[in-house]
Amino acid sequence: MDALKVWTIQPFAAWEQFQQQGVITCQARFVDSYDKPAYAWMRHQMARRLPGYQGDWPVWVWVKWDKTSPRPDISAEGHFPHGQKGVMLECLIPQESVLISDFELWHFVMNNQYLSLSEAESEKWEARAASGTITPATLLEEKEKSWEKIFDFTSPRDPDWIGDKSEAQLQGCIESLRLDQIVTVTPFTAR
Repeated sequence: MDALKVWTIQPFAAWEQFQQQGVITCQARFVDSYDKPAYAWMRHQMARRLPGYQGDWPVWVWVKWDKTSPRPDISAEGHFPHGQKGVMLECLIPQESVLISDFELWHFVMNNQYLSLSEAESEKWEARAASGTITPATLLEEKEKSWEKIFDFTSPRDPDWIGDKSEAQLQGCIESLRLDQIVTVTPFTAR
């Protein structure tokens, strides 16, 4: 079983609870209501793509932070509100239990938008959607099918439209994280 090195950034309080329970899972009550439809779609994808997935909400991990380092930069802004204590956990996870996706492209799912890999593709879909000849159910099905491109790291895409895939930040979803999968613990205070 191949192990994949990943990182997760969690509030310090979650780390304290994690140490007592021995496992981190995502509780639905911590997911913003605005994000729940996108998370539900991701859970469906996890069920399709991860063997043994039991249906829990995803725990997010970083697989590749940027083109120079897979490890997240905890000195960067935006992890938590200024002054909040957090922890970055470096983990070794069985590769088949991680659903990897493109972080930037994930925002199309979050924003409920059709995911096109070029301006021409976007214009074609917008014209079809505006034509009035396609049923709303078909448009929804096509839009949700387009989201699966977040898992495709081989298809050509227009770097001027969607960014260079070699520079893509990669995130992962796992169902849970056990204490024995932690390699290093790095506490920090958010900037």
